[in-house]
Amino acid sequence: MYKIGDFSHMGQVSIRMLRHYDKLGLLRPEHVDPWSGYRYYTLEQLPRLHRIMALKDLGLSLEEVGELLDDPSPDDRLQELLRQRQTLIEQQLAEENARLTRVSVRLEQIAAAQHPIPYEVALKVLPSQSVVGIREIVPHVSNMGDVRDRMLQTLYQKLDTYSITVGTELALYHMQAYAATNIDMSLAVEVPADTSLPKHEAVLTCYHLPYALLAASIVHYGSLWDIPDVVRNLYRWIGTNGYTSAGTYREVHLFGRELAWFANKTPKDAVFEILLPIESLH
Repeated sequence: MYKIGDFSHMGQVSIRMLRHYDKLGLLRPEHVDPWSGYRYYTLEQLPRLHRIMALKDLGLSLEEVGELLDDPSPDDRLQELLRQRQTLIEQQLAEENARLTRVSVRLEQIAAAQHPIPYEVALKVLPSQSVVGIREIVPHVSNMGDVRDRMLQTLYQKLDTYSITVGTELALYHMQAYAATNIDMSLAVEVPADTSLPKHEAVLTCYHLPYALLAASIVHYGSLWDIPDVVRNLYRWIGTNGYTSAGTYREVHLFGRELAWFANKTPKDAVFEILLPIESLH
């Protein structure tokens, strides 16, 4: 027989853990000296200790380890416990990967905040504009492409039917803050000031965009997929230069029609302008 210290060396486990296993009934000493209280183990107990350590390393609790040690046919129960453990680990990995993504995004935001805004911002007056548009609530940002495609098709079909002369295409967002769901937006085109719609028209609306004494503008030559980054930087610019928004931003398509741009299998770079009415904080 081996004293507890010698047995701990053979099993590569601490004396404290051997005493803990004894207390839980997982691995009791072969003999305990009644006078000294010394614990003694045998070589035949080493495989049981190794099994305890192996099961514990798989993430099973000591209570579950005890169930398996006492089960005469433990394989079915072990498979069940390991599947549960596998599911838990996969869930934890997914949560940690999501957390890692958030950390990476935050680091990028911090780095971006330490560098100048990568766009040229201009200040201008916004004259009143006459537009004809169609307005809808987009359920989720992931639906944006399909909804915009349908809205624009409806808009241009009706404008052609009414033989209305159209100018620049634009998108308007009727929200004071960012939202990923229930996005209230319009797609519209500039029209002559005297334009009117038939009284029976229930989908399109003719209206005037208000005059703005001051607006911040970024004209960008790139992809339509750049728009969110341009918008973020425009709001960042007004905040760092003593302004606040005085309305919602406009997305002006200087490149032409969005439907034609997306229909091109290799879309060329688009020129667009993001306009935001602003006012001084001072």
